[in-house]
Amino acid sequence: MMLGFLVYQLSKKIYNSFSNQKKTISKKRKAVYFISTILLLSFGIYNSITHYPLRWSEAFFSKKNEVIQFALNPVLYFFDSFAYRSEGLNTVTFYNYYPVIAAHLNLPKDRVSFERKVFFD
Repeated sequence: MMLGFLVYQLSKKIYNSFSNQKKTISKKRKAVYFISTILLLSFGIYNSITHYPLRWSEAFFSKKNEVIQFALNPVLYFFDSFAYRSEGLNTVTFYNYYPVIAAHLNLPKDRVSFERKVFFD
């Protein structure tokens, strides 16, 4: 309880000391802040100062394709994922390959169920 009170008093004191300051920032300094922010964000997108985002050896550290694509460029991965949101299930192809998958995974071949049961030991 005492620690909470001390944190409250400290944060109140810091807030009051900064809220009373009235400094104006020149247009030149605002431009420098803006340009440096854009450069910093572009560095974050490309993860490098060079034109090439990543080397292949740096990007492919996992065996999962989703992780690799996310590591290559998270912003591009996010916007590329919108292209697949309207994809549906191709039932003809699914029922053609289901017996093979069911035999491999020991699933019942007479009915299709997407239910997953998880058992914890």
